[in-house]
Amino acid sequence: MQGQLPPAAQDIYEEMQELQDEAEQVVSKKEQAQAQLAAAEAALDELAAADDETTIYRQLGRLRTSADREETTAHFEASVEQLTDEVETLEAEEQRLETEFQNRKQDVKHLLGSAGGPGTAATDE
Repeated sequence: MQGQLPPAAQDIYEEMQELQDEAEQVVSKKEQAQAQLAAAEAALDELAAADDETTIYRQLGRLRTSADREETTAHFEASVEQLTDEVETLEAEEQRLETEFQNRKQDVKHLLGSAGGPGTAATDE
């Protein structure tokens, strides 16, 4: 199909492919951030459920060491806040890319519709 397109439509088609690739990367990053967010929230839940006498441990590479409950809680709260912001930013970027993709799709339809020929009239959906 790509070889049969007029040059202007082919340029838009290539832009659409780039937008799709970028969107896939954004979705992947968003899914990673969501997984990290869920893990941080689960850690906060575990900290809240543990009694005050429970010793808290943190993993530092291969080393496990005892940790201050308040510092650990503050660390995970900051992580949750940062990851929530990151997920929201990635969702906005994903939406922007989807809108741009749909705009490019309409551009191709209009371009091909104005190129003439039977059955090529563009219709808005």
